[in-house]
Amino acid sequence: MFKILILGGIILIVYILFFKKPKKDSKKNEELTMLECQKCGTFISDKESIKKDNKIFCSNRCAT
Repeated sequence: MFKILILGGIILIVYILFFKKPKKDSKKNEELTMLECQKCGTFISDKESIKKDNKIFCSNRCAT
């Protein structure tokens, strides 16, 4: 009986270490800032925006 419990514990540890994916809570905590394109009015994230002449644009097409 004791050998079965030890074997089960080892299998559980191996499963947790190699097969269980970590939770991605850090992305939920990040704030997403949405900005409006100065030309067409489309809202885009701050990371995707193009800044030119102190203005915000959604694409190179709008920036020209």
